[in-house]
Amino acid sequence: MLLSNMQKSMVCLASVLIGLGNLYPLLWFVMFLLVPEIGRKTAHEHVITQAIAILSVGSLLNGLAILGGEIFMGWYCDRHDD
Repeated sequence: MLLSNMQKSMVCLASVLIGLGNLYPLLWFVMFLLVPEIGRKTAHEHVITQAIAILSVGSLLNGLAILGGEIFMGWYCDRHDD
């Protein structure tokens, strides 16, 4: 991303979204804390674990889609049509 000619706002957005994908290990830690108290099946369906899973995986996929759109199709590049 650093060497691409993406718009700066799109570089920032893609970086933040891909970085939010790093929340996924937090999901496993939260489940580790919840399982002894509420059980395995209930911990998987708990609102906190579901929210972390959706946020981390969704943002990672969206960030990679933005990056892939730039690399393969040039959707978000700075165009200087002089």
